[in-house]
This record gives sequence, structure tokens and C-alpha cells, in this order.
Amino acid sequence: MPDPEIKLAVLCDDVRQEVGNKFSLMGLFDRFGVSDFTQSLPSFRVFIKMHFLTEGEHRFALNVRSGEGDFSVGLQGVLSATEKEQASGRYSAHLNIGFNQLKVPREGVYNIEIVCDDKSVASIPFQVATVRPPTLQ
Repeated sequence: MPDPEIKLAVLCDDVRQEVGNKFSLMGLFDRFGVSDFTQSLPSFRVFIKMHFLTEGEHRFALNVRSGEGDFSVGLQGVLSATEKEQASGRYSAHLNIGFNQLKVPREGVYNIEIVCDDKSVASIPFQVATVRPPTLQ
């Protein structure tokens, strides 16, 4: 078993945490339509569920990169894996991070790299496409 292990990693419009530590994910997607690259992408959330062999705190980073490697932004933090799941026998942690005001330079494929304890463990690819208004005749 890998450690850490990514159980779920998605982009979505909203995440609701409900009674009993249950999560509802709204509006899963992997593509943005952009008409003006001087404006930010619509706000979105990155939801990640991770499993660990041991209880404790872990450093994480999320790095947004272009496929060409010439664009990169990131954030760092610490997550706590203190809840042991009965079904898996592993400690779990959830990341629910909002991105607001993220600007990308052009259309193309981008990746959100997930780094935990200085080790790249997964990435979430997404596409940014130019949306052109319909031609009026």
C-alpha cells in the first residue's frame, strides 16, 4: 500500500460537510471555458481524501502548473490525519481548498500537483479552453 494514498481528488463547484463527517460534492468538472484571459477563472474547490499508515500531521502543497511548465502557482499547509477508518484501517484526512481569483495565461492543459511530505503523490489535470461568442449573421 502506498503511503500516503490518494483515495479521491477532484475539482468541483462546492463541497458540503454534513452530519457524521459526510461530504457532498457539487458540480464535478475538468474543463474551464474562458473568453477573456485578463479575468480570473471561476471560483472552484479542490477536494482530496488521503489515507496514511500512521496518525499525525503531514505537510502538503498544491501546485498549479501549465503543461508547458512556464506557469506555476502554489500553496502549502499542514493537514492532520487523526481519524482511523474502520473499513480501511488507515488514518484519513480531507482537504477542501477553495481557489478564487486564479488567472492562467492561455488555453491549454494544466495540472494541480498534490505533494505530501515532500513527495509528489498525484495530480489532477484540467483543460482551459477559449470560448468564442457565436457569430451573428
